[in-house]
Amino acid sequence: MYLRRFFDDALLSFSSNTKSKNPDFIIETKDIPILIEVGINKKSTKQITKSKIRYRYGIIINP
Repeated sequence: MYLRRFFDDALLSFSSNTKSKNPDFIIETKDIPILIEVGINKKSTKQITKSKIRYRYGIIINP
């Protein structure tokens, strides 16, 4: 819900398929989407770079 407040004019979608190569969150902007991958001990960008979605930025959040 925080992302929704932060990107109030963007379309936010959530990917829940565990076998897909897409990241967890896709933020649709007016131009090209922003991809966000969230997880513990994420040390590579593999899931974002293997995504078939053309993206502007890829962000990895590792708490």
